[in-house]
Amino acid sequence: MNQGMSQPGGNNTLKIVGITCGVLLLLSCCCTGGFFALGGAGIGAALAGGPKGSTDAFLDELRAGNHAQAFQRMGGQYQATHDVSTFSAAVATMPALTQFTDRTMNNIQINNATGTVSGTLTTPQGAQQIVFQCSKQGEYWYIEQVTVGGVILP
Repeated sequence: MNQGMSQPGGNNTLKIVGITCGVLLLLSCCCTGGFFALGGAGIGAALAGGPKGSTDAFLDELRAGNHAQAFQRMGGQYQATHDVSTFSAAVATMPALTQFTDRTMNNIQINNATGTVSGTLTTPQGAQQIVFQCSKQGEYWYIEQVTVGGVILP
């Protein structure tokens, strides 16, 4: 018997193991990719949404000068006592809401259908603390109160 030659079927076992590992790796990649494509997007949207998603969008809209859109994010009680013009005038009394250059919203607390989002707005005049009180109505989070530097948005 020639010792330099492999036994019949010896290489086939190695090939089968290699192919099996490759197929399993491919399947796990496909399943993981499917999770992120289907479920992962929903999970990411849920994490990015909630009261923080509403407050982030609110601040972005104010900074862009889109007061009507930002006003729509305010709760029903606020909207019942204000219109877009009075809201815009109130925002003008708090320059940090439109002049911030950066924000850090690092405190998010949710208790059933209410939530608080707070952090810091960086403005040319310095850092300003901001606190949002939010409520969930159906699928959406609305802003009930905005406090900047200890002053409540009128």
